[in-house]
Amino acid sequence: MLRAVWTLLLLLSISTPGPAATPDTIIIDPNVTHQTIEGWGGNIYPQAVGHQKNDPTLYDQAFKELKTTHMRVRSFWYRLEAENDNDDPNVIDFGALKKHDTGIVHDEFLLQKAMAERGVKILFASWRFPFWMIGKPASWRPKSGDRPRFPPKMEAEYVESIAAYCLYARKEYGFTFEAISVANEPMLGIYVRHDAARLARMTKALKERLAKAKYETTFYCPDVTQGDMGGVRRARSFFAQKGSVEVSRCVAFHSYRPKIDGLRAFRALGRKVKRPVWVTEQNFTPGAPRDRFEWSHAMKSAVTIHDLLVESDVALSLHFSYVASSEKGLVIYNPKTKTWARTYDVLKHFYNSIPVGSVRIAVIPARTKGGVRATAFRSQGHLAAILVNPSRRARPVRLSAGTPIERVAAAHRSTSTAGYKPLMGLRVGDQKTIELDLPAQSVTSLILKTPPEGAEKP
Repeated sequence: MLRAVWTLLLLLSISTPGPAATPDTIIIDPNVTHQTIEGWGGNIYPQAVGHQKNDPTLYDQAFKELKTTHMRVRSFWYRLEAENDNDDPNVIDFGALKKHDTGIVHDEFLLQKAMAERGVKILFASWRFPFWMIGKPASWRPKSGDRPRFPPKMEAEYVESIAAYCLYARKEYGFTFEAISVANEPMLGIYVRHDAARLARMTKALKERLAKAKYETTFYCPDVTQGDMGGVRRARSFFAQKGSVEVSRCVAFHSYRPKIDGLRAFRALGRKVKRPVWVTEQNFTPGAPRDRFEWSHAMKSAVTIHDLLVESDVALSLHFSYVASSEKGLVIYNPKTKTWARTYDVLKHFYNSIPVGSVRIAVIPARTKGGVRATAFRSQGHLAAILVNPSRRARPVRLSAGTPIERVAAAHRSTSTAGYKPLMGLRVGDQKTIELDLPAQSVTSLILKTPPEGAEKP
């Protein structure tokens, strides 16, 4: 008898459900607005893929399936003027340049032309200066301990060399750069180094040089790393220089090792100088973590993108990187196997749901007590909401909009076991509320159809 009683109690404990988890309530307020999105994209190394004919799979999946609008190229521009063309920084010898338009330099031009023909806007970045400027041959390969200093007397030649590359690309290949950085991560050893006055001076000189040639472009500065207060201090030092605000289209930084106080400080700097914030290398870590092709890495990327949008008001975000010099680097595409890392799925939720011109609107809270990250955007009669659940537990969510919702126009979800997949069966309650369960370690994107602006509300 006693055994029967214990068996009955055990069955009741198993079959009787516990109290349901209380949903996290997330309220969208379309009346409170933030930044306007200028674009989405990535970084690419030309030596890994060559030009379009070498890998059409990459181009179709990067620029059709993924709504990439901008690409930043790790340029080999310094090989076009492998040696001083004519010892005159005021005169460009295009004939001398043409003989170096071969190999990786030629493939780089074809790569950029192919992207431009697809409507992608291209950003130029200078990783280093030509070594002939310090008396070394173009074939010189610095060792790990080499820290060559960029000579001040070569500033005019440096400006001329970048201008020559830009004008040659326009003349021979028919494309121009949307924006230019005179120095990628200038604080690093073998590069131009972070001399704020020099960076501002050379940017202004390059702007004037290209303007004389009727070359229309903009400049993104100071292109520093990383997403903490150290990166903010470098950016502040640049914008403290006379004329720096006038030459820069934005406040540009790389988001490695982001800290919330750093991200908020970049936002404050953008507001102070009245410029949008760009992240020209979007990632949470430098190097090449072992899980970079796994879902764990993708989830960290999702949280990072959310934080960049919400804490820094980022208007343009370029993932680092689509393809690099090796599949062993910090990449999301392997050109040898023609496969994408799981981060590719995460990017689709943001890039494909939030078109250029979308305005970020208030979400309360942007991070719930259950750990769900939320952000939302308004665009052309639609609201887009992105929900990131980094927790190892599922979370129920009640999403409430401050405007009528006619229907769920599209919904997608990615989890540890499924890629970017359509999510069916979502319904709108009382015209403003959607309830859904967010699986553990998942990203969900919703596109909600709303009445046209100015329409009479019920």
